[in-house]
Amino acid sequence: MKRTKREEKLKIASVVLIASSLALVAGCANRNRRPASPPPAPNPLWSVPFAEKDFDKQEPSVVHAFLSPIDVDRDVEVGNVVYVDGVRTQTIETVVRVLKAVSVALEAGHMVSIESGKNIEMKTRKVGGEQLAGCVKTQGGGRYGEKLTSCLVDLDNDGQFDVAMFEKYERQYQLETKIPYVIEAVTAKSEANYGGVRKELIYGGASNGNLKLTYREFTADGMARQAFTQDLTYELDKQGRAEIGFRGLRMTVHSATNSQISYRVTRQMD
Repeated sequence: MKRTKREEKLKIASVVLIASSLALVAGCANRNRRPASPPPAPNPLWSVPFAEKDFDKQEPSVVHAFLSPIDVDRDVEVGNVVYVDGVRTQTIETVVRVLKAVSVALEAGHMVSIESGKNIEMKTRKVGGEQLAGCVKTQGGGRYGEKLTSCLVDLDNDGQFDVAMFEKYERQYQLETKIPYVIEAVTAKSEANYGGVRKELIYGGASNGNLKLTYREFTADGMARQAFTQDLTYELDKQGRAEIGFRGLRMTVHSATNSQISYRVTRQMD
């Protein structure tokens, strides 16, 4: 049966309408679709062999010493302290002082940059023997600028660093030139312990064959305790010498004038 011209026109119009609708739906879908995020850049460190525990930290040493040392000759002028009762505790750290500036690029944008004369942390790398290392935090690096610990390593222990490494990765980065260094001990912390009350003797001079000292005690806030201030007088022999004893303290006086005393502490206070 032949279609009339009216039927043909209606058919063509329907096809055009359907095509237009499909195109409109597709366009809306494309506008609402978010662009695909680019894949994250691979971290080059992922390909570097991981080291579980190659570097050991150098533990600090703790030293205790009397505030007034035993058996040491000293000279003190009048008005100054000749004896303080107590102990000083010092924490000594061993560090590496770099004697030449170094700048080296590692993986993933990390840099090691150290000025000449700078002290850095000392560690020991225990791989095939002990190798001395000096370690610092890297500069820059990573997608988020994180800092990693890196170390300069003296592979043959000749007093010069040969390579740079990440502390936790095995890859080595050759330095352009060897970097000389020295090992130094520095005082990281120093504290005086007076046992709760500070006790001291002050030289008051000598006259008419007598030596004068003043004993004082201080509270925790540094205030002198009035009830614990005492003037002491000791007789000098013809050579200006004396043996002093006070609250367990023993002190040998070699000479004493109205301006200066020369002495040695031989025993601390009780």
